Amino acid sequence: MASYLISDAPYASWLSEVLATLEEHKISQLAIAAPLPTGEVFTGYFGMDTMDKALIATNIQADATMDVVCANGQRIQQAWEDNIEDSED
Repeated sequence: MASYLISDAPYASWLSEVLATLEEHKISQLAIAAPLPTGEVFTGYFGMDTMDKALIATNIQADATMDVVCANGQRIQQAWEDNIEDSED
């Protein structure tokens, strides 16, 4: 595997903070995923079993769901209010 300097990468400072946090917590397991320009997704795992992968997948799905809710909060609220009004009729 070729070594790669990340100092010029747009995510360099974020990744540095992530690595510092992981070191602080003395992690023994790690997963990484990144969409590639080809449309494929690179995934790599260190010390992870099936249950660990499932736990991480569930957390990522929850984050995505929250992003959708936050991005559509006004529409969701309006639909909720419309539903209440329809129920009262």
